[in-house]
Amino acid sequence: MLHLGPKGLEEAYQSNPEQFKSDFQAAGLTRSKDSLALAWTYRLGLEPETAATPTLGNGTLWFTIAMTFAAFFFFRIPDNGFFSNEWFLPYIAPVFLVPLMAYHTTVQKAWVSMRAFWSLVLGLLALNVVADVYWGVWDYPSYEWVHNPETGQQVYQNLEDPFALARQTQALFQIHLPLLLWGLLGFLYTKLYVGEARVDFVRHSVQVGLFAFIVGLAGGALMGLTAGLLSLLDFPESFFENLAIWGLCGLPFFGHYLWVTNKQVLEKILPTLARIFIPLFLLVVAIFLVTYVGQGIEELRSNREQLFIFNLLLILVIGLVMMHYAFDEDKHPAITFGVGALVALTLVADGIGLWAIGSRMLDYGLTPNRITVLFGNLIFAVALTGVLVAILRAKNGAAAPVRSVLNTMLPVFVGWTLVVVLGFPAVYGRYDHAAREAFIKEHPNKSFSSYDVSEVTVDEVAPADATESDEE
Repeated sequence: MLHLGPKGLEEAYQSNPEQFKSDFQAAGLTRSKDSLALAWTYRLGLEPETAATPTLGNGTLWFTIAMTFAAFFFFRIPDNGFFSNEWFLPYIAPVFLVPLMAYHTTVQKAWVSMRAFWSLVLGLLALNVVADVYWGVWDYPSYEWVHNPETGQQVYQNLEDPFALARQTQALFQIHLPLLLWGLLGFLYTKLYVGEARVDFVRHSVQVGLFAFIVGLAGGALMGLTAGLLSLLDFPESFFENLAIWGLCGLPFFGHYLWVTNKQVLEKILPTLARIFIPLFLLVVAIFLVTYVGQGIEELRSNREQLFIFNLLLILVIGLVMMHYAFDEDKHPAITFGVGALVALTLVADGIGLWAIGSRMLDYGLTPNRITVLFGNLIFAVALTGVLVAILRAKNGAAAPVRSVLNTMLPVFVGWTLVVVLGFPAVYGRYDHAAREAFIKEHPNKSFSSYDVSEVTVDEVAPADATESDEE
């Protein structure tokens, strides 16, 4: 609540004093040492409480330790021969996000009221297992060695990928399932905690990530020192490996624990970081536009790697704007102008990206990757347009209109991930298992020494229009 600032807190109190007092206590602000929180604690007639200490009797700490060990043993399963690492490791989101969902559901005693939500989550987990078993590991050759009669040497020839659409669908499923689960966690959180908006959940997620990063730095230094000392005692290398995996598995949970027990620590740091990076991103986007206008935007259309970097830039800009407006206080006119300029330039860049991906679809046809990028850019364009209009209409840098737009657009982003996870496998994810096995059998991978292999390849086989294997 402190992100509302003195003015926002006063307005919230005047509108509904009893609800404000209840929300204030629910947020744990009576345990905060912040001067603003202490002032409101005494004004509401409450007494400051001692912050919870990390003892073994603390339920949150028990949860953190238990989930860290559970995740550790989960990641050691592949080494026991049950699954292959290539199949198993990409599907890690449920290991961290679903326990956090269960934690907040338990804290709020909401298992009965959230039955429909948990039915959806369990259904997605079942779908994840079914998809894993169905797709399996895509171990197929992308080229084959052939004999070049002119040189008498073995050279490689690229192979057309007849299973590209199914493989693209599997990759998109792996990418979007964690995003969908994160969105569902946000829905659960805002549903259970009164007064928390969707952009507030984004802010909390960033805080958990920063806490996890800090724990990772400190833990990495400690583990490095421990490994150096124990190496003198001839401890086996597997011990250090298991210790490192255990620490990595605990980062999300310990980051969440620190956030739960110290929610106000980063509240003043994040707005400062956002204000620092806004002009920097404005400069980056301006350089991007000048560069592509100067050398011709045709390069973006033909270069998949640059198009990927471009879309990553859009995501970062949207995230930065959300981070800036996750704090519901009025903005300084200069900062508001900077955000508006950043959004406007990014909207122009998004238009260039839409042209690039649209022209690729006209030339090469529809693929799951191209459809995902196209609709992702369209959603970005709608969000950026709404934010820009809200900034122009807001008086005196008011944050509420922009927050309203962002709160409206976040479910759209999550809804699109649901379409990718549920719709794409049904349309593009099916393939003939027997045909794949026959293809692998007909094109076995072979290796040759450098004396037998020419540095010059034979004419490459052009990939089919709708089956590019490594699309943007």
